Amino acid sequence: MTEVVVTGGYTQAETDSFRAAAEHLRQAQLAAEAARSRAVSAVDLLHGVPSVVSGVLPDPGGASRARARAAADAAVAGLGDLAERWAGLRTALLRAGHLYEEGEDLVGATLRYVPWLGIQLGAGQALGGVLGTVAAGERPDLMTVFRTWGDHTEDLTAGLGLLLTSPVLLPWASRVPAGAATVGGLDTMAAGAEGLLGHGPGARYELHVEERSTTPDGAPLGALPVPTSVEQALRQVHDVSGAAGPGTVAVQRVGEGPDARWVVVVPGTQTYDPGTTNPLDGRTDVALVAGRPNDAEHEVLEAMRGAGVPAGASVVIVGHSLGGIAAARLAANPRFRERYDVRGVVTAGSPVGGIHIPSSTTVLSVENTSEGVSGLEGAPNPASPDRVTVQARLDARELADAEASGQNAHDVRLHADVLDRVRRTGDPALDRTLARLDALLGADDPSAPTRTWYFTGERR
Repeated sequence: MTEVVVTGGYTQAETDSFRAAAEHLRQAQLAAEAARSRAVSAVDLLHGVPSVVSGVLPDPGGASRARARAAADAAVAGLGDLAERWAGLRTALLRAGHLYEEGEDLVGATLRYVPWLGIQLGAGQALGGVLGTVAAGERPDLMTVFRTWGDHTEDLTAGLGLLLTSPVLLPWASRVPAGAATVGGLDTMAAGAEGLLGHGPGARYELHVEERSTTPDGAPLGALPVPTSVEQALRQVHDVSGAAGPGTVAVQRVGEGPDARWVVVVPGTQTYDPGTTNPLDGRTDVALVAGRPNDAEHEVLEAMRGAGVPAGASVVIVGHSLGGIAAARLAANPRFRERYDVRGVVTAGSPVGGIHIPSSTTVLSVENTSEGVSGLEGAPNPASPDRVTVQARLDARELADAEASGQNAHDVRLHADVLDRVRRTGDPALDRTLARLDALLGADDPSAPTRTWYFTGERR
């Protein structure tokens, strides 16, 4: 990887600690200054006594008195030096915290405004690629055009994301009437219609969700192993998508009884066919990006209900692309959170920058600039102690190696590989988040009993 940027996590969390430590140092500084004042008074007394009695009374302890005066002078100087050192350290801590916060604000502002220039540059490159192909008498190949975006892919797709969320495409994106929810409509979700995704009285779904136990070829679907790391959980997204068939999500229970934790696995987009019955499709993509009612969230909720996930259960939702957007939106939905304790969310290649998830949920997003999808929303991911983003820029050799193994830049397995390599760098902003999520998934009890339910959604 030519470049990796980790935002959020440890660094920002420590700025509060800087301020707290600076306050302790201020109190210590004040105490040292008070002790110095008292020492000065004692020294003044020691210096003053000999002047009163000098020449009147003999002074057999004169040498001892001189040593006492010298020690008192040294103590005063030492206390003064200590107070100055503590004051300097306090200033340094406050300055460090300010620089961290200022740097993060600058990065956020840059990410918000720079993409508009990149959109124009990237659009020009893409258009040039199309016109050049046409001029050569060839039929434009979409993947060739994508590759012409080069380093501007992410910025251009941010602009495309704004187009996808426009009123022109929203009616195609959802069968729910336009008045049933607003953009960002997670906060309008109402209880009813089997629970949490009713979206009000005008909403309607034509989605049938059914448990399955075999692959499309009739082979039995076995239980997923205990995910002992975030990388393993991401790879299980690929396993579910490949083995269980189109439109399938998985719900996994790790452990038994009241201490069991639950892992929900949501694959990415599987088709762009406008006539498909698969809910993990382009129409759901657009609805998710726009914050509109959609079949993916509805299917996940029905799968969790079908698997018997109890109210208050500890839940981690792992999703790729479309699945990551659905995971983030569910974690941000206050009604969903009232029922389930959403402890963690893991997304890979998902545009989730505009989704605000409460700080009680640990969120990790993995992206690479070559896959382009993560930037569709046109906004940077929030950075906080509980929300970390790993963004990698892959070089040509790494992309070629991935293609040779049957992966494209957006493949969830490539995102898992990227995270695995970044983990080994020991980045402090990432370590705490990974340790927390690994434990929530199953790293603390890899031999725990586990059971997996598979549910397939179908539009009717």
